[in-house]
Amino acid sequence: MATLIKPVKTSRSHAPAKPTIDSRAALQEALAGAGLASQIAQAAAADARWAIVLEAGGRGDSRLGGLPTLPSDMAWPTADGRPLTHLATVALRELPQVDGRELLPVDGLLSFFADVSSQGGLYDPLAPGDPGRDRVAIIHTPGGVETHTPKPPPDAPPPGEYDVPVVLAERRVTPTAKLQLRHLDIASAYDLDAVDERLIEELAPRLNGEANHQMLGFPRFIQDDPLPDDEIPLFFIAYDQSLGFEFLDNGTLVFHGKAEDLAAGRWDELTVQPDSG
Repeated sequence: MATLIKPVKTSRSHAPAKPTIDSRAALQEALAGAGLASQIAQAAAADARWAIVLEAGGRGDSRLGGLPTLPSDMAWPTADGRPLTHLATVALRELPQVDGRELLPVDGLLSFFADVSSQGGLYDPLAPGDPGRDRVAIIHTPGGVETHTPKPPPDAPPPGEYDVPVVLAERRVTPTAKLQLRHLDIASAYDLDAVDERLIEELAPRLNGEANHQMLGFPRFIQDDPLPDDEIPLFFIAYDQSLGFEFLDNGTLVFHGKAEDLAAGRWDELTVQPDSG
């Protein structure tokens, strides 16, 4: 089993260098080494969640933006004649085995789309059964089926001046396991004093990584965490100029739902939630 690369111990006013965290015990050790009281470190580690961070530099099929890979009989999804923006396609075989991975299909591709045009008006959450639900789409392409790489409809309306492109810049990514700390409302959860609270605030982004795009875990929202306690963030994408995903005011999108709906592949039962500054 891999072991923790121990951080150098510092005073309570400084966070440690980036350690390698491969278990809750390793996370607890890192937190205690940074100066957190043992009971606070234990509580924070127990509350942590595994995320799959979509890190730049992949050599596989997982990608943000670019063109999707869909079943050969499936066209590019549209809403009111407008093609949805292809946000990401994730190769499921490339996902690490962490808590929550078992809820997803074993193989194939999972593609995420949303109408992030000004005409689409995706400013409020889209819950299951809401009008305009076709403005978002999750498509599972099973392994072994014939596929193609569609292009947006040539007769689609031209994008508006402030629209996110239908085809974002492509970035190949490596899905990477990372045990993440909760970002918000931790003071009440752990009964922190001011020093411990500041330490957690410093540690969370360092230990969680620059997770602008991820599956599962604790996404970094602009406003308060909008997810119900019993729902899981399947996919999260944040404002990213290099991709061309310049959505709302530093905006983000999260696709989330209940574990049983993810496990059954009931993608239409997920909520899609925009967030912005």
